[in-house]
Amino acid sequence: MTDFNSLIEKIRERADIVEIISEYVSLKKRGKNYLSLCPFHSEKTPSFTVSQEKQLFHCFGCGEGGNVFSFLMKIENISFLEAAKLLADKYSIPFEVENMPQQKDKTKNKILYEINTEATIFYTKQFHLSKPALEFAKNRGLSNQQISFFKIGYAPNEWDSLYRHLLGKGFLPKDIELAGLILPRNDQKTSFYDRFRNRIIFPIFDLKSNICGFGARAIDDSQPKYINSPETPIYNKSEILYGLNFSKEEIKQSQTALIVEGYMDFISCYSNGIKNTVATSGTSFTANHIKILQRYAKNFYLVFDSDSAGSNATEKTISLLKEFNIYPKIVIIKGAKDPDEAIKKFGAKKMTEFIDNALTWLKFKIDNIILSNNIKDAEGKATALRECIKILLSENDKVIIEEYSKYVAEKLNINKEIIDTELKRRKTYNTISQKDVKINKPDPGHKKAEKILIRLSIEEPKLLNKISELLCDEDFTGSELKNIFIAIKNSDKNDFEHNISAKIIEQLDDETKKYFSKIMLEEIEFEDKEKAFDDCIKTIKASKIKRQLLEIRAKMHEAEKQSDLSRITALQEEYKQCHDKIKSFLGEF
Repeated sequence: MTDFNSLIEKIRERADIVEIISEYVSLKKRGKNYLSLCPFHSEKTPSFTVSQEKQLFHCFGCGEGGNVFSFLMKIENISFLEAAKLLADKYSIPFEVENMPQQKDKTKNKILYEINTEATIFYTKQFHLSKPALEFAKNRGLSNQQISFFKIGYAPNEWDSLYRHLLGKGFLPKDIELAGLILPRNDQKTSFYDRFRNRIIFPIFDLKSNICGFGARAIDDSQPKYINSPETPIYNKSEILYGLNFSKEEIKQSQTALIVEGYMDFISCYSNGIKNTVATSGTSFTANHIKILQRYAKNFYLVFDSDSAGSNATEKTISLLKEFNIYPKIVIIKGAKDPDEAIKKFGAKKMTEFIDNALTWLKFKIDNIILSNNIKDAEGKATALRECIKILLSENDKVIIEEYSKYVAEKLNINKEIIDTELKRRKTYNTISQKDVKINKPDPGHKKAEKILIRLSIEEPKLLNKISELLCDEDFTGSELKNIFIAIKNSDKNDFEHNISAKIIEQLDDETKKYFSKIMLEEIEFEDKEKAFDDCIKTIKASKIKRQLLEIRAKMHEAEKQSDLSRITALQEEYKQCHDKIKSFLGEF
């Protein structure tokens, strides 16, 4: 039986990235590489590049990149093992190995999915037998078609009805507990009871439409109103968005995601033709959710509840999205508390109008500031102005700042010149206060030199030893470049003749993989690789010393303010030594 690592090596050697990717997109030869429209985002000009020589792909539009395994994992939404199995089958490589990683986990996960599927069958049957559940459906306007399609169920008001049902189907208590469906009555775990009782059940689906967890809504006044399955090996709350399995194609086609809060909000929107919708369903909207949605959408609309909790959630989500350079629009629903109620009261057409009239994130925040301050009062108006100025300063586009300055002036009923003066004053202050922050930033030339060295160390392995002698890990300023350099150094030198790029990339995290594939597939021509290497080493070392000089200057400035003569003398000597050092690399500057 083959060792697992040997099997992966064999698959990597046999699988051709161009052949595999050609099954999904139309590749055209362009010089050494192949080019296509990206399968992961919408574009008109091809920016998806595939290198047969390096066995890597990279999209210079959306940033996606990796090797043949990464591509299959992304396009098919499968695990590394599943991608390896797919390739092994295609190239007739037997997939029987020793020390298979996560093999037990895969078997265990299969059991958990089976338990959830059986639980769903039980809950849906109970729904149609329960008078309170049928009454809930009637009151909330749920049709039989919706109940069937979304597999909505009911957990009976009994202590262990589901537990007894699952035991009768042959499942073990420890597995049912691991699925999050039961809780132990005692520390010895000799007796269990159902987690969900007297609640409407909404199965939660992963992207493959497997049931990975459940949301449960109280049917009476019990608190909390909603509870979800706990985290399990198959249910990670930060990576699951309710309904995305149904709506991902519509989101991809429209490049727009409508993000709502509740299960019923999603069901009402989706069932009424607003299909590019997903729900956070009682969990916080996370960075992982954003990364998942970015595969399908460029535009994000937030449609949270119209109460104060919904407004706070909107504010937090705006801040999080801005970290990813995503500037959402905010849908304001008038006359209803959420999308579900709006559709039932006014119809889908009115809900679509609310979406079409969505506010920009800036307008939403400015309106919120003005509403939360008494602008009829001078102090309230001054506070609102200060908060609005802070928001405007977070924007870089001069046209947008100008337009929204007018909007703030109009809302506060003040002269726009007051806003312009305050913006100018605050910008000047921020520029001065940020000077010291820039001291430790590497200059662009340093970053470029680091990237070129990474590229050279792969293309010219003989230079790798020289790099290791002249630079240490800490000389690489970004975490991505540092991690790539460490992975290259730790690689078996014998591998450098056999698609080393495709092998190194497997040691990197998802974001660093994209960074690496971009470096390796960027069009860079070297007239003299040895000279390019020497220039890069000089640039990195000189840049490091320049930063040290700036730090010493800052310390000297502080010492001068305190009239600390001995400290000034010591720093002047330190500055001279650094200056002499940099002259040996670049001469006078």
